[in-house]
Amino acid sequence: MNRFKRIIRHYNQSQILAAELAKLMQRTMIPDLLIKSKWTKPQTRLSKQQRISNLRGSIKFNKKYNLKDKIVLLVDDVHTTGTTSNICSKILKQNAAKSVKLATIAMT
Repeated sequence: MNRFKRIIRHYNQSQILAAELAKLMQRTMIPDLLIKSKWTKPQTRLSKQQRISNLRGSIKFNKKYNLKDKIVLLVDDVHTTGTTSNICSKILKQNAAKSVKLATIAMT
């Protein structure tokens, strides 16, 4: 979620879920592992192909972290086409994550 949307909403539901899962699993949550580097249109009314184009180049890996041989649990609130989670997973694997698992609240 970009910082402007977070300011408007006053919360990030995926981050809240991730924090609670991290507590339950006794693991560390890293909220800035992936960084939204540019504004994108809301995805809700876009087709899968439009979502891919919309997100292209907008998510970056934070190079201050080392994922070598780590298993990452990616948390997303709503899974619709899988575009966002697929892009994030690819970025994490390109940066040495051993594997990426997905936790989501809802599927549409």
